[in-house]
Amino acid sequence: MMRHLLAAVLVLGMLPAAAAAAPPVNDDYWKSLSFNAPGSRLPRGNPEKVGAKIDTSEATVQSDLFAPEHGTGGGAENLTCQNRTFGKTVWFDLHPDVTGLLHLQVAGFASAIAAYRFDLRSGKIVSEVDCKAGDSISNELFVSVSKGRHYTVQVGGIDPGTGPAGGPMEITEEFFPDRDGDGVLDAVDKCPTVKGVQAQGGCPPRLNPNVFLNATPSATGIVLTGIKVTAASRGATVRVSCKPSCGFSARSHRAGATRSVSFSELVGRAIRAGSRLDVSVTKRGTIGKLARYEIRSGNFHRVDRCIQPSGRVTKC
Repeated sequence: MMRHLLAAVLVLGMLPAAAAAAPPVNDDYWKSLSFNAPGSRLPRGNPEKVGAKIDTSEATVQSDLFAPEHGTGGGAENLTCQNRTFGKTVWFDLHPDVTGLLHLQVAGFASAIAAYRFDLRSGKIVSEVDCKAGDSISNELFVSVSKGRHYTVQVGGIDPGTGPAGGPMEITEEFFPDRDGDGVLDAVDKCPTVKGVQAQGGCPPRLNPNVFLNATPSATGIVLTGIKVTAASRGATVRVSCKPSCGFSARSHRAGATRSVSFSELVGRAIRAGSRLDVSVTKRGTIGKLARYEIRSGNFHRVDRCIQPSGRVTKC
């Protein structure tokens, strides 16, 4: 597509003056200005704020977004936002290198800002993401955007019934990364590369079950009298494993409505000193719990660890 790279040309600068009574350079959809090139880094928020000053007095609208340079097939330009009509439009593109939140600000006259996703290969608009119409001389739009997708932004003047507003305007773009796409921006995300929840500061929710192991001492180690887990999240998987040689294979049970799981089938099992018995509680998208028992002669020592959503065992 015939796109002009805005970020490489100016930062909050005035576009080169056009001939008198000529439309702005990004008047047509196919001649939009780009905040970054596909595959490149999209400028972040301050101090990387990017923008431009444009005069839209002679801006137009298109009956077909592909006309005139690319024939037909692009469809008519959308000119409504939040039940408001607008015109005298200009276009801007952006290509996020990571998922995040885009902040667009327009100042100069009553305006509409609309964001769309488009197909880079065909140039066709795929869907409208969001739009915002405002009656004051400034307007802003926050848009969640995804890594690897391509977006175009349309800015036009509100038409109060006497014709669309136009004239000198300034647009600025700020981008705030959210690499894991959990809705918590990297700047405040305590776990910026792992999906989490806002209540946990962007980290995954943490399981907090109670793990109980009961045993009697023996000459060679211990004899199990019970393994029970309570307060397990419903749907969590509770797994018991033991090595190097404990006389039984690993086994798992799913926590149900009672959130309690017992392993009665292991009662009476003799575990030799030097063995390691693990009781893990995991659930997809959460930080799970591991209770690790190091078996000694007539006793055991317990160490608790966390299990990350990736399966990696870490200190808590």
